[in-house]
Amino acid sequence: MSLRYTDSMHAAAAVLLGIGLAVALIMWGDLPKPEEVAVSPPPNALTAPVVRSWREAARRVEENRGEPVGRAAAVTVPPELRHYSDRRRFLAVQVAESRVQDFELPHDYAELVELIHRGQMVEMKPVGDDYVLYGIGSSVSDDPLTHYDRATGTDIPLYENYADFEDADAAMVESIPELKDKAAGLQKDLRALRAPKLRKQRAAYLRKRKALQAQVKGTLAAVKLLEKRRQRVASFYDDYDKRRGLVAEYRLLADKAADFNGRSYDLRSPAGRAQF
Repeated sequence: MSLRYTDSMHAAAAVLLGIGLAVALIMWGDLPKPEEVAVSPPPNALTAPVVRSWREAARRVEENRGEPVGRAAAVTVPPELRHYSDRRRFLAVQVAESRVQDFELPHDYAELVELIHRGQMVEMKPVGDDYVLYGIGSSVSDDPLTHYDRATGTDIPLYENYADFEDADAAMVESIPELKDKAAGLQKDLRALRAPKLRKQRAAYLRKRKALQAQVKGTLAAVKLLEKRRQRVASFYDDYDKRRGLVAEYRLLADKAADFNGRSYDLRSPAGRAQF
């Protein structure tokens, strides 16, 4: 028996196809959209093309795997595989062994550059074919590079010359009165604060009073810290031998910044320092 398709059958098939597509679109619209993967910001020293590659790799790190990952993952380690019941003891043993082996650790940028020159430290690109440096360099600062003083355990900013130090010192001198004025204004606001008569307003009053007291304390502490820092930095740059050492460190870093694997960075600009 032969079958013949009539025009009415073609029309019916078209209608059924249209209904099927409409139902599919409606069901597709009801499906939950994939959540946007939130990733940490990339290091601010990366160029635009590298940022794109880095973001894509970071999304793969953070993508939903249907179970907790990273720090959120609960991993049960059998007692037989644990080094010690207290994991801090294992870390302490590692630190002690590093001291026995006399591993050289850089304390500041100049010592780090010396390790690079000797081939004991190499650069890793922010992202590669099978890895990404995730969470590294995201908090880099554009402040002046520093020298670490072992005697006092403090960082001393590096300047190209004495004139640059004088400019930075003048900026600190200007900042101190501004902070003192801010503290005086906060103290005035604190003295003007009056306790309310209504009990229901007392909680808000106490919160505001506590906040003002904390701001006054923090601002006065910042004044003392800035004054102490100014004196400490000046003690280095006013000493001829110490100043020569600091300038020598700056020049070592500037030479490396001028040619770092074919790239150059301007240490006199905040952006250049951050990238370096």
